[in-house]
Amino acid sequence: NTENCTITLSGTIESGDAQKFEKTLRSIRDEGNPTLCLDSSGGSFQEAIAISELLRERGVRTYVGSGVRCISACSIVFMFGTKISVVDFFGENIITSTFARSMHVDAKVGFHRPAINVSQGRAFNPDEVEGVFDLALESIWQFLQIANTRPIMSDSPYFPPELLEKMLEMKGMGSF
Repeated sequence: NTENCTITLSGTIESGDAQKFEKTLRSIRDEGNPTLCLDSSGGSFQEAIAISELLRERGVRTYVGSGVRCISACSIVFMFGTKISVVDFFGENIITSTFARSMHVDAKVGFHRPAINVSQGRAFNPDEVEGVFDLALESIWQFLQIANTRPIMSDSPYFPPELLEKMLEMKGMGSF
C-alpha cells in the first residue's frame, strides 16, 4: 500500500530521472531499505537501467499498488527491487541481498521489448542510423550485465532468462 512508499516514481521515465532518484536516495535518513512505489507506463530504457542499478546497489524495494500500472521501462525497474541486510554469522557481520519486489493483486506489471520511436516521413542519414543502432546495442549490453547478476542469497538472476526471452518476443506497445 502507498503509505509504505518512501519514494514514488510516477509518469514517464525520462532522461535525468536516475540522477534525481540518486539525489533523493541520498536525502533519505531511513536506515532500512526504502520502498520505491511505481506508477508508470514506461519511458527511457536507458534511464530504467540506471535506476535499476541504483536499486540493486543501494537496497531499494519496489512495489506496484492497487489498480496501478507499471509497464515497459517501469517493469525493468520493478524487477530490481532489492533488500540488503547485515546478518551475524558466527560473530561476523555479513552483508546479504535478496529480491524485494511486490505488487498488489490487481496491479499490472507489463513487459515488452524496448522500442525506438521514429517520426514517420523523416529521412535518416547513415550516421544517425549507426548512432541509434550503437545506442540500442549499448543499452542491451548494459541491461544484460545487470540482468544476469544475482542477489547474494539467491541462485536466480534479477531478470530470469525466460522472462527476457518472452519480453523480447513481445514487439510493439502491447505487453504481457
